[in-house]
Amino acid sequence: MDQLALYPLRATLEIPAISADEMREVDRVAVEDAGLSLLQMMENAGRSLALIARDYTGPPDPELGGQLLILAGRGNNGGGALAAARHLRNWGYAPQVVLSGPPGQLGEAGAVQHHILHKDGLRATWPGATEFDEHFPAMLAGATTVIDGLVGYGLRGPLQGDVALIVDALLEAAAPIVISLDVPSGVEMASGDVYSTAVVATATLTLALPKTGLIEGDAAAAVGELLLGDIGIPNYIYDRLNLPVPPNLFAEGPIVRLIPDS
Repeated sequence: MDQLALYPLRATLEIPAISADEMREVDRVAVEDAGLSLLQMMENAGRSLALIARDYTGPPDPELGGQLLILAGRGNNGGGALAAARHLRNWGYAPQVVLSGPPGQLGEAGAVQHHILHKDGLRATWPGATEFDEHFPAMLAGATTVIDGLVGYGLRGPLQGDVALIVDALLEAAAPIVISLDVPSGVEMASGDVYSTAVVATATLTLALPKTGLIEGDAAAAVGELLLGDIGIPNYIYDRLNLPVPPNLFAEGPIVRLIPDS
């Protein structure tokens, strides 16, 4: 089955692409004026990410419990990936979770997502954890689908430290399917620059609106198929910020496939 046939098509010409700073402003107004919480938007992102992972992976197979691997960073991007892990567990999958650092370093909303998973019995690992060096290579080797939620649109400069270690290992393992949230880790949203250590995604689910760095510069090869997910931003916010967003952008569902302008 062609997974991409599941998603309605929209041309990038129809939708304004925004910078990282403009996305921060959309998020700010959504929280401060509309009263949306980061958790609400994270839930919407995580559910759409889980839907895409399900569509690419196929039905859960009890004999392949490790086929889904979730890589989650410390920020909101990681929180969305953790929310996706919970939805996938609810749908019968057995995802494994690798954090980029100890749970105590997660942001507030991401820590909530991790707490829920922990209460449900899922135990994450991370670089520096006792079992990490032993278990992480096997996790990668057994993964048919990897969700990349390590770094979001705030990246400035090359990946460093444990995040770079994880991405290098992912590149070496060459997982069959990699789905990135918002932007492949190692791609700088502002410029579209792709650093030497960067995720090469099968598909990227960017959120709310496409980001300029994903459709300009050298990013296309790392992004793979570009999908756009609804996180619940009210249309009036786009109007207030003078962003000409079609009011029916998500009329056919919460995920659309973006295709280059012809």
